[in-house]
Amino acid sequence: MRINLVDDELIRYIADTINWIPTFNPDRKEHITGLCYWGGNRIIDNNGADKLSDVLKGSISIFSTANDNVELKGALITDEDEVYGEYELIRYKKYELIEILSMLLSLVERVQKEEKILLHMGV
Repeated sequence: MRINLVDDELIRYIADTINWIPTFNPDRKEHITGLCYWGGNRIIDNNGADKLSDVLKGSISIFSTANDNVELKGALITDEDEVYGEYELIRYKKYELIEILSMLLSLVERVQKEEKILLHMGV
């Protein structure tokens, strides 16, 4: 099963919790945590899948309490001359967020049951 697109903004929004996930960098042959945001590969095995499952379930639970229209705080946007800027607003329908996270969760559960790996190929 291959999932091609999960918005970068959504991944960045939950990035702090994703950084708790143990992963393996096959390019450097090192065990680390989190994903690579600039094109490097990461492998998530059963150990990482267990934690990722918990993170996704928690995120689903949190977003389930949201209004039907969800606004998430994105990146800070500034002009070159400005010291201050505004945060980008990322808009979703609640059902879209739940659907995306549930799809990822079902993939992680498959990794757990079938003792497979999950390959992340950069954001």
